[in-house]
Amino acid sequence: GLGLDDATANKAVAAMDAILGKVPVMSEDQYADYLSDEARKRNEVEPAAPPVPISSDDIEIEQIKAKMADQPKAPPSALEDAIAKIWASLPGKPTDEYLSTRLRNVISSRLRDVRSQSELAQLLQRDTKVGGLGFDKGLAERTAQKIEEGYQNFRTPIMEEEKQKIDVQMEEQKKKVDERRKREAEEHAKWYQDKVAAKRDQEGRQQQLASEVKQRLAAVAAERSGTAPIAPLDGKEVKRETERFGQMVPAVAAGAAPITTSVPVAVPSNAQSSAPTSSAPSIPTLTAAPPSQSRPEVKVSKPTAELQSQAAPSAPFGMGALKPRMEDIRSGPRLVGPIQELNEMTLSEFRRLDRTPDGSARKILQKVEVLGKESFEKRVAGIQAWQTSPLQQAYLTVVGEAFRSGKPVAQMAEEKRKSGTDTLTPDEIAAVISLNSKLHF
Repeated sequence: GLGLDDATANKAVAAMDAILGKVPVMSEDQYADYLSDEARKRNEVEPAAPPVPISSDDIEIEQIKAKMADQPKAPPSALEDAIAKIWASLPGKPTDEYLSTRLRNVISSRLRDVRSQSELAQLLQRDTKVGGLGFDKGLAERTAQKIEEGYQNFRTPIMEEEKQKIDVQMEEQKKKVDERRKREAEEHAKWYQDKVAAKRDQEGRQQQLASEVKQRLAAVAAERSGTAPIAPLDGKEVKRETERFGQMVPAVAAGAAPITTSVPVAVPSNAQSSAPTSSAPSIPTLTAAPPSQSRPEVKVSKPTAELQSQAAPSAPFGMGALKPRMEDIRSGPRLVGPIQELNEMTLSEFRRLDRTPDGSARKILQKVEVLGKESFEKRVAGIQAWQTSPLQQAYLTVVGEAFRSGKPVAQMAEEKRKSGTDTLTPDEIAAVISLNSKLHF
């Protein structure tokens, strides 16, 4: 059978019924009679038709055909040659064209080992209505004997020819496989070359960006050190200053020592190297400027300068009655990088990042992802800095106390908050837990 389900089988039967309803169906005998009638019609002498006049084009075509060399015909195969020789030696061959074709197919199937010797004998004696040839016993035996003689004589050449065909097919298949592999290798090589070229272009852009950053940082450092020219005040600002404060003189000219400070200056950490060592631009490292770099010039009024010189002529300006107090000296804002910011993250700073704990956790995660885009090592350093931060330690402390007391973490946090301890809320604990689950190496 065919193993079809009911729906598919019904569709197949319906299709066959539709075809059978459109065309006439012949039995085996009817088809044989039909072929015999067609052959007899072709053999009958038809009345001569009137001659057709030959045009000049037809004559030219015939001349061209006569000049053209005949195309060589392909030699018959070993199987076809064996069938022709066996057919010539058979006794009592059928005159019917349909049965003649069937007998040739029977000979071919025996030479190709499709049928055995016993199956051949049965097929020769089987009725024509069921696929046989309808030979009597004597004719069937003589025909089978001739076919077996041909089988013994021509079987070896047929097998060799079949083997040669298989070898040719295998060789062609091997060539196709080699060509496909070569084509795939060329495509892969082109893809890799394009990838390398794109990587080089990206590295070139990154190096150019790093060079521009270095130039900008060098300009900022030069401006802060005083080597860069500073635009002088215009006349209007000088006039406005004089009208408000009177005549102003530099404090240093009045006897004050220059006030120096270490101003944080952004200097690239690899400024000594000629080129960046990686494709990503280096992050500037904040270093202190040399002590020789002075603050912007300080001016005092002329009466103040004279009073100071009279009150303490031997002491430098700033060391006598006008000595500045320590609380008046304030350091500038301290600049830190993302890793140090993560390492110093406290609960209060966490709350200042965003209105909600989840928003603050997202911003911390964004800092780690920015580090990861620069390099994997910086991402690991950022995660390690977060794990050692005061906020993470406070969370671990709450978790440890809850574990030891057998209470839920949220309940332990609420109890600590009720007792007056500023610790994480349940929402903040949930945000830290979610953040820790996303931070992995």
